[in-house]
Amino acid sequence: MSSKPHARSTSGPDKRVYRVLGFALLFLILATIVFVFVKTLVFDQPIKDQALRQALVAASVGVTLSCLVAWVLDLLEIIELRPGWSKLLWGVLVTSILATSAVVYKQFAAQGSAANAVSVACVRSVAIDPSTHKISNPVAIINQERYKKMEAFGFVITLRNVQTDLNGDYSLDIRWEFDDGTKATFNQIPYSANAQKLKADPERRKRLEVYQRVMPECIDQDTVEVLVLSNLLPTDQQTGTHQLNITVYDNGPGHGFARATLPTTIDE
Repeated sequence: MSSKPHARSTSGPDKRVYRVLGFALLFLILATIVFVFVKTLVFDQPIKDQALRQALVAASVGVTLSCLVAWVLDLLEIIELRPGWSKLLWGVLVTSILATSAVVYKQFAAQGSAANAVSVACVRSVAIDPSTHKISNPVAIINQERYKKMEAFGFVITLRNVQTDLNGDYSLDIRWEFDDGTKATFNQIPYSANAQKLKADPERRKRLEVYQRVMPECIDQDTVEVLVLSNLLPTDQQTGTHQLNITVYDNGPGHGFARATLPTTIDE
């Protein structure tokens, strides 16, 4: 007479221990998910895209681990789920794994696109016409910016990898500031232009000829240059060398930014 093999089952005391450990693990996973979302949605203000993506990844991983733990506990007969719940957990587990993979792939793709984000090719001082107090025409590049207090100064910044929107338009914000470590004075201007119209603009072609002659390393067919006229003064009002910090915000699909520094000398 043959006997049928019996499925191995966990003893009563072991079941209770594993059940407590399993529920504790589920509680820790859920608490971690809640903590990540509270930190992101409450304390990270304004909410950054990267922080939100990290929160979604944490939620997806948490759901995956929760389903996996519950499914294993049921499989080992440590807990007993209602009929059909095991299959439901398996389906949710597979779905959450696929969702996590998609979110992680999207995050890595976004990080990879940062290599093509806007960058500063060069920043150079430009001459100011003493009679008009405006940028000289034609544009003249100077080696070092020297100007007197309360007088205007100008610079040209050339950019690479500027993004365009669906209409082929550039959209930038140029911010420049003197920062002495405790206080900062700054100014900011928006810049927008259509890429195709900009290439066909005769005035811009004239400027490009000048740029290509005096700073060829800063210009190519894909760069975008912006002329800025300013009368910004540093907070300390002292004569001598100062650093003008320039930040460019690309409002295109990539939403990148780039920084550069221009040394300036202020005379009485």
